[in-house]
Amino acid sequence: DENRIHSLVLTNLLSRRDSHYQGTVIDDSFARLKEKLTHQLSSVINQLGKTGYVGPVGIDLIKTGSGDYKLLEINARLTMGRVAYEWHRKVNPYPMGILSHLFLKHRKLKSPEAIVECCHRLEEKYLCSIFLFNLIVQRNNLISMIGFFIGSETTENIWNAVDALRSALYVK
Repeated sequence: DENRIHSLVLTNLLSRRDSHYQGTVIDDSFARLKEKLTHQLSSVINQLGKTGYVGPVGIDLIKTGSGDYKLLEINARLTMGRVAYEWHRKVNPYPMGILSHLFLKHRKLKSPEAIVECCHRLEEKYLCSIFLFNLIVQRNNLISMIGFFIGSETTENIWNAVDALRSALYVK
């Protein structure tokens, strides 16, 4: 039914203590929790449907220290969770992944070609898939931001690949 609100995905947005966004984790095992939270939010979802709004919606929750989820905000727009979901759904052969960006210091970085080659080596080493989707290059050819999606069977492999990617980007 196209007039019905559809719950597509539950993602986990990671932030540092200083509130800087670190990435969006998507994991197929979140499905059961997604259904539970969708049920708990049914009155909010039904109220939203009554407004006549048509379009994407992101509902942000925060997990409390006691393990409960509290409604934080409702975003009537495409969110990073939806972007991560689309990458996961279209290109990730693994059950979990992370969409993130590395904001890099202004040191001499490897060429884009060398970064791609580095990603291929990391994929073999950490049994993962790495998709680079954004390289922001300044006029002096220093890359200041790299956007990526990394998928794997385990969170350990993903975080090892993220850490290795971060350290492998710079010319030694």
